[in-house]
Amino acid sequence: MDLGGQQTATLQIMEALQHAGHQAHWLYQHGDALLAQARLFGGTRKLMLPRYNQWKTGFGRVANRALYYEMAARQIGQYCRAEQIDAVISATTPDSIACNRVVERTGICHLRFVGGSLRQTESHFLERYEELGVDRNVHAYLGWPLTFEELRTANVPEHKFRELPFAVDARRFFPLDDGDRRAKRKEMGFSDDDLVIGWVGRIALNMQLWDTLELVRILHASGRANVKFLVLGGGDDVAELRRRIAQYGLEAHVLITGWRPYAEVNGFINCMDVVPLLESDPQGGSIVREAMAAGRVALSVDGESGTQRWFMPSDATVLVPPDNYLEHAVSAVRNLMDRPEERRRLGQRAREYVQTRLLFSTQASVIVETVAGLTEK
Repeated sequence: MDLGGQQTATLQIMEALQHAGHQAHWLYQHGDALLAQARLFGGTRKLMLPRYNQWKTGFGRVANRALYYEMAARQIGQYCRAEQIDAVISATTPDSIACNRVVERTGICHLRFVGGSLRQTESHFLERYEELGVDRNVHAYLGWPLTFEELRTANVPEHKFRELPFAVDARRFFPLDDGDRRAKRKEMGFSDDDLVIGWVGRIALNMQLWDTLELVRILHASGRANVKFLVLGGGDDVAELRRRIAQYGLEAHVLITGWRPYAEVNGFINCMDVVPLLESDPQGGSIVREAMAAGRVALSVDGESGTQRWFMPSDATVLVPPDNYLEHAVSAVRNLMDRPEERRRLGQRAREYVQTRLLFSTQASVIVETVAGLTEK
């Protein structure tokens, strides 16, 4: 329950469900950054489980996985019976396998929330999806077109797919007025002339942070000394990030805040001018949706899947082509550097878009309607 894109989305779905007259419960294994907020919107329970894949090979790996599945299924099942739960939602393949056992023991409805490309995050599981029987007791999948295309390769039936539009909390993420924004930037050490590029999320080698750092490096190498990089987050690879920053000679131009309280995140995002999510085919990303809600310029890549195009309109955000996307991103930022009014226009349009289209209340409605349709049968 640490701070992260999927975690904050879970929190916001819980709140939306509560507002619609339902109750959600968050069963988690570790972390407590969002625990106080989660308790405002539903029940919480910490599961006592071994670390998944604690042993990487041999009998230890088999035993570890078997213990994880059984302990998770037993604790989740007990909780579901005690709280009279109607449906359980899993978000990873190991937890889907555990929840399949819960279905067998309780008969409740099981949904899987596919929060990103399985080919990117769980390719080893996707290749063995049928063999592992992951789909056996999953009654419906919540996702978007690309995730469904990947599940089709594992012969998951079409009738199980439920499209879940992207969403962002436009109440928690919003534009500060100009005076407050300038004051916050000054507090952070940024001047009005600086162009601040931002990252919000985990600092890990498998995240898109590194292409954003490369974007900053290229801009500096071309003489754009007023470009700053604000990194909000932490993770296992902070030392590697600092090493590369030193290697590029950017120490005076990068600020790493570490993890900060959830309530402070909007203020930091408002200090940013451009918030990129860069890879050849990005899959959503709360970082760009929160930037849009805060009236910042969201920059991403219009990849082959078309996922970003699904929620980032061309008149409110910046999407670059996938071929040589980093080069295109550099050009886009250079074009925006000397056009503050264009940045303001894009930010205003993005804010208007999320307030009408990217709603967690819509996601909550899809979940409730899906459960109702399955339990009526």
